[in-house]
Amino acid sequence: MTDERSFLRRLVVAIDGPAGSGKSTLAKETAKSLGYLYIDTGAMYRTVTLAAMRQGLNFDDPAALTRIARESLIELKPAEESTRGAASSRWPVEAILSRGYGLATMYYGDIEPDHDGARSLGIRHGFSKPGQPPPGDDGWGAIAAWAWGLSRIADYLNQDKDVDASRLIVVGHSRLGKAALWAGAQDPRFAIVISNDSGEGGAAISRRRFGETVADLNTRFPHWFCGEYRQHSGGEDQMPFDAHMLLALAAPRPLYVASATDDLWADPKGEFLGAVAASEVYALLGKTGLGTSAMPPPDRPVGDTVRYHVRTGKHDIALYDWQQFLDFADRHLATRGPTGPLQDGARVPVQAPNWRRW
Repeated sequence: MTDERSFLRRLVVAIDGPAGSGKSTLAKETAKSLGYLYIDTGAMYRTVTLAAMRQGLNFDDPAALTRIARESLIELKPAEESTRGAASSRWPVEAILSRGYGLATMYYGDIEPDHDGARSLGIRHGFSKPGQPPPGDDGWGAIAAWAWGLSRIADYLNQDKDVDASRLIVVGHSRLGKAALWAGAQDPRFAIVISNDSGEGGAAISRRRFGETVADLNTRFPHWFCGEYRQHSGGEDQMPFDAHMLLALAAPRPLYVASATDDLWADPKGEFLGAVAASEVYALLGKTGLGTSAMPPPDRPVGDTVRYHVRTGKHDIALYDWQQFLDFADRHLATRGPTGPLQDGARVPVQAPNWRRW
């Protein structure tokens, strides 16, 4: 009997289950042990969905969806073994689990690919009705789309009985540190907000114009923010906002900002100053922020409800960072009181602030 005939006589095994139940992992291991071919049908469904979105099809039209499924040519390629686990150092899973925490991740490219012109390939396009023109310069960008994805993870975790949904923590590194800050600002279900090396457009004060600048962001990554952001390229001093305002939107929930000594492009001092200024809002709400305006030495975390460290090393999220984040979570979640966001209509007496000279 030829190999082809042997293949044709094999059974087809379908494994299904609710989201997050481990069906993909089980299917891959089953296929490996039996010598079967593993087919990711979820990827096939997503491909057809993407094709339908590109053509502006009505998802309530079964005939149109059937037609595009038949017309779509789908080629599934396995991931190269050489790339598997390449970023494992950023995810010390065993260390996180040993502290009693769980870990949920997402691939941000599944929400929207990270390149200019990818709006039609991502979730933002799904919010547009067929024939509707794209949003103007005040429409949301890719950072906001990725933040939206983080909140959808929170949706699921709130339904999982094995998860304490009152103690969700949002963590992001680099560009996804920016997304984590925006998700934390918008979604009060995140009890702690953590930004790691988020830099310009994240925790770093733009007015310093040190390292990456607003103009750099708008030139290299024009899809990250709304079109209106372009008007501030080279005009940071005239911006009616800065990074400390974004950080303060997490108040009064615990906030952690982390930097790295060699990551000058992300401006560690600017990230620290953003946390310093945000601490003033925490003080208004009866919380202790950083408690200092002096930049700490490397590997010496400072602060209370707002905390900061600058790790020795490069632009990365390392085991040291995770250890500080876990210690921070232990301290605040173990004694967690009311840390929700300010309610609409809340009033806090504030003296008229003066602009800081950064």
